[in-house]
Amino acid sequence: MQIKQSTIIWVSLFTLFCFFIYLVNDILTPFVFAAVVAYFLDPVADKLENSGISRTNATLISLVGFGAVFFGCLFLLGPIFMHQFSKLSVNLPEYFAEMETKHSGKIRELMAQYAPGLETKIKDFGYTFSVQIVQKTGDILRGVITSASAVVNFIALILISPVVAFYLVRDWDVIVKKADDLIPRHKLVSIRHEFSKIDAIISSYIRGQFNVCLIMALFYSINLSL
Repeated sequence: MQIKQSTIIWVSLFTLFCFFIYLVNDILTPFVFAAVVAYFLDPVADKLENSGISRTNATLISLVGFGAVFFGCLFLLGPIFMHQFSKLSVNLPEYFAEMETKHSGKIRELMAQYAPGLETKIKDFGYTFSVQIVQKTGDILRGVITSASAVVNFIALILISPVVAFYLVRDWDVIVKKADDLIPRHKLVSIRHEFSKIDAIISSYIRGQFNVCLIMALFYSINLSL
């Protein structure tokens, strides 16, 4: 009976938590972003603190470094992305035409053998799809840029997230200690073990994705520059 009551309590609390998240989801973005940043910057702040720097200064250094990298990449890659997208929108029909020219013989042979009459439909669909996807993507980007809510969210992200991230990184160990004190003592070892595994899996995944992105960036940048 006791187990059943505790299960009902936890399910009820989880339901209330999900309902609360649903109610405040419009304003959660800066706080979620700050929490993610704090999660990744806490090890950096710990290493700086172990080197003799105060926790507050270590937090400031880690956040300033992250901000410099983040906004540097944003301002560096943003114009490049817009230029590449505009270039793609102009050249995409030519790419389809070039592909058709190079492989038209084999394509016609296969279509004549397996799907007579399909060539015209695919050609029309290819050109129509290329034009539509460029137009739709452009409309989405323009809508995101010009949307009032997007502007407000971006301003909130810029103004609120650094403040929240600062206090989360500075007090991360205190928050973890407070959460640790709330865990029932007879479940402490198993719950710590599970959270350690979760942390190891997330960190391994992030490192793996970063390495893959770095390798692909180097590969494509070198090959496309030749």
